[in-house]
Amino acid sequence: RREKMMAAAAASEEEDERKEREPCGESGRGKAEAGKLAAAEGRVTVWAGVMVSLGGIAWGLDLGSISGAYSEVEAAFSLSPTDKFWFFTLMSLGELCGASVSGLAADGLGRRAAVALADGLFAASA
Repeated sequence: RREKMMAAAAASEEEDERKEREPCGESGRGKAEAGKLAAAEGRVTVWAGVMVSLGGIAWGLDLGSISGAYSEVEAAFSLSPTDKFWFFTLMSLGELCGASVSGLAADGLGRRAAVALADGLFAASA
């Protein structure tokens, strides 16, 4: 009985060693490379989170500038409460559409040309 237990333990150790030498997954990467890949994916995830956070900050700054312009627009155009609602709602809707189209513009024109176009439109509207 003791010999069977010793043989089973040795077989288990051999199996563990064999698994360590084998490629991990279908990509053919070993465990060390898979660990490096997981670390790189973690960095990408953190970087994406930072970019999303900066987008949220930019959106907040934009809303702050809109609220600062609220009284100016009301006085300049003598808008009713309903008109003010639609003015600022459509402004935000325009931002949403612009953000949605920007990816298509970058794919079609290239990233630098799309940024140059956006800068030109921003300068013309300012």
